Amino acid sequence: MLTGPIPGRVAPAVTRALSYLTAAALPVVMGAVFLRVPLLPAVAVEVVVGQVDRTTPTTR
Repeated sequence: MLTGPIPGRVAPAVTRALSYLTAAALPVVMGAVFLRVPLLPAVAVEVVVGQVDRTTPTTR
């Protein structure tokens, strides 16, 4: 492909084969890239300075 033109008799088969290989490989590559990206942190902690935590019940 990179060294010159494709002969006319085999061009449709080569083009079809390349498109099939690309269509088969692209979801695998995208899945591998997607799974390596950290979507959420390992531990989600929200720290707010100067605010009282009102989620814990208080007893009086």
